[in-house]
Amino acid sequence: MTEEGHVLHATAPHAMRGDETEVAVRTAYIEIGKAAGDSRIANQIPGTVRRRMFHGDFVQYVIDSPLGQIIVRCPPTNLVAEGEAVNLWFSSEHCILLEG
Repeated sequence: MTEEGHVLHATAPHAMRGDETEVAVRTAYIEIGKAAGDSRIANQIPGTVRRRMFHGDFVQYVIDSPLGQIIVRCPPTNLVAEGEAVNLWFSSEHCILLEG
């Protein structure tokens, strides 16, 4: 659980020691959508689109969230505008608990 109360479900590729404080998620595995919120979805984080950049076959978003800035890369479909409130989500198998 984060200081802001967000619970993240992660995969640990190592023996847990109990002092792990960081996770990693590849930018392509993070889903982005307009903020509606569905409490049934694990690993859901609210945010606001700070910047949207087109890079040919993908769009890169910089998202301001309670956990800090998060980078998201996705296909150029269902575009989200800068300044728009969004939800980010990702599956636990793509959320890797880093060694402390």
